[in-house]
Amino acid sequence: MNIKWLCDIAQVSRSGYYAWLEREERRNEREKQDRADFELILEVYQYRGYAKGSRSIYMFASNRNRDEP
Repeated sequence: MNIKWLCDIAQVSRSGYYAWLEREERRNEREKQDRADFELILEVYQYRGYAKGSRSIYMFASNRNRDEP
């Protein structure tokens, strides 16, 4: 199998495939940041055992980030 054949099957250009490969590190960094953001939101949402809206989550997270060095 060669790259051209695989790209034809997937209906993508070879240049697009190679561009996608080059962005792997950025995708992984973004995935790590997304996971950290999710964990923070989940922690804030579960704080004190009652549901919170987006404003409360934002304010809690902003205050928490300000307090950290």
